[in-house]
Amino acid sequence: MSDDEKPVAQFTYPTDESTTVDVTLWHVTVARNDGQDMRSMEARIQRVSSHQKDVSPGAFRVHDLPALSQAILRAFEFGMVELAVRDSWADLERQAESS
Repeated sequence: MSDDEKPVAQFTYPTDESTTVDVTLWHVTVARNDGQDMRSMEARIQRVSSHQKDVSPGAFRVHDLPALSQAILRAFEFGMVELAVRDSWADLERQAESS
């Protein structure tokens, strides 16, 4: 992934007055076993605190979990809608090619 790519979507939820949890979705290209490339998404999850400058991804406190669950759910819903739209568009293109 190049540095100039922008995230597809970001979902940020506060867990207290100085902390948020973020789920950011990025487009990625994955090489399939048959040699073809496939466009997919990956999620990056982090905890951001104004009190700590370097918080490692994956380190969450118990009170972060409800907000983290909500952020992950929203990212999942977004990804599923995008997948459905992409598949519908591909079906329309196949129909147009066959007619």
